[in-house]
Amino acid sequence: MSERQLVGEIVVAEYTTFCAESYKLHQAPPLGGLVMADSVVGLVYSARTEGLGPIIRKGKEDNADGEVYNLHPELERTLRTQFTALCVGYQAADGSIKHFYPDRPPRVHYQCHLLDDEASYQFTARPDYLRAVVSATDPGIDQALIHLLYRTYQMRPPDQVRRDHLLAATTFLSRLLKGQYDRLIAILETLEGMLGDGYASDGEGEMMRGVGRVEY
Repeated sequence: MSERQLVGEIVVAEYTTFCAESYKLHQAPPLGGLVMADSVVGLVYSARTEGLGPIIRKGKEDNADGEVYNLHPELERTLRTQFTALCVGYQAADGSIKHFYPDRPPRVHYQCHLLDDEASYQFTARPDYLRAVVSATDPGIDQALIHLLYRTYQMRPPDQVRRDHLLAATTFLSRLLKGQYDRLIAILETLEGMLGDGYASDGEGEMMRGVGRVEY
């Protein structure tokens, strides 16, 4: 097993979400990334960099982007990057993956790490995790979901297996979003745009046909 990629420390914890402060400025996990803290798995859907106090302009018009950090190294100590994740499951004591909320949130000041491809592969093997995602109403959730579906597609071997996995996930998503047609179509069309011509050339309209099998 590869070494864990630590990305932050929990600073706020709830049953449904948790917030972590990044160990390094401007280095939050990717949108749609899966992270784990205290056995709880979260989907990253929001990140922000802010000042510990009021922020004022430091640079000048003739400064190149990023140069301000060389001119004012103290900025590394007066700014912080935080990210928020939606709880989508947890790892039980026996090592099995559960796709529902744990009986307690992760503990504050515990470390948070990014799941590697192997762990993400296992967590997304079944589409049950989608239930927690689509039930959330936080801004950015749908975009995080799109990036997660894209990432789970890319991490699988480039053959029919990953196409079948994506189709199963989007068909399951169609059932969950029955009655929310506009939301579903926006998700699928954006996902198809991210996948590009390489996906469409092998099976154009597959995801939309999955929608067609669900009555609205």
